[in-house]
Amino acid sequence: MSTVRKFFEKKIAAFAAANNIPVVYQGAGFTKPASGVYLETFVIPNTSTQREVSADASKVTQRGLYQVNVWVKSGQGLGAADVVVEQIVALFPVLPKLEVSIETPGNPGRPLSLDASGWIAIPVVFEYRFN
Repeated sequence: MSTVRKFFEKKIAAFAAANNIPVVYQGAGFTKPASGVYLETFVIPNTSTQREVSADASKVTQRGLYQVNVWVKSGQGLGAADVVVEQIVALFPVLPKLEVSIETPGNPGRPLSLDASGWIAIPVVFEYRFN
């Protein structure tokens, strides 16, 4: 498991356990609950950069997105999902550097909700930078 994935998923797992919210992790099998809220996570790497001509991996900056979809059953309203979204946003403060030199350099994005087979998702997207 990558350092970036481990960092984000550890925080999401602790949050979900404390709030009794099921989580599906990228690439893992999952059965949706009958109702309520559940989370779905993704690490979306982007191009890594290295400012020096060197084989030193510590000088490489990894960039990408971390996305958490907050899913709620259609017809239940988005109130419960909105509360969870705000709590997730609060887990990842904008700069300074977080643990293990992972930064979230901007406010998380919150695109429009998605509707898929009786469920509505509110995606929360964080940009990350890891040295």
